[in-house]
Amino acid sequence: MADGAGAADGADTDSGRRLLTGRIAVNRASAAELEALPGVGPTLAARIVEGRPYRRAEDLDRVKGVGAKMVEKLRPWLEF
Repeated sequence: MADGAGAADGADTDSGRRLLTGRIAVNRASAAELEALPGVGPTLAARIVEGRPYRRAEDLDRVKGVGAKMVEKLRPWLEF
């Protein structure tokens, strides 16, 4: 990623959320950047940040509010 944060490029929507067009480096992205992920709002994004570091997608399962289904939903959008 060009800026070093590992955040996906995206366009703002009318709702203020960003449209995801690339992968997000889950260990470096800000909570605001994590909110671009499907199903991730401000509370869950903060929990993901607090639970760092992660070595693989399955590690997100230890975050309250993230289960196996969400891990599979997020997997294509994450990089570690």
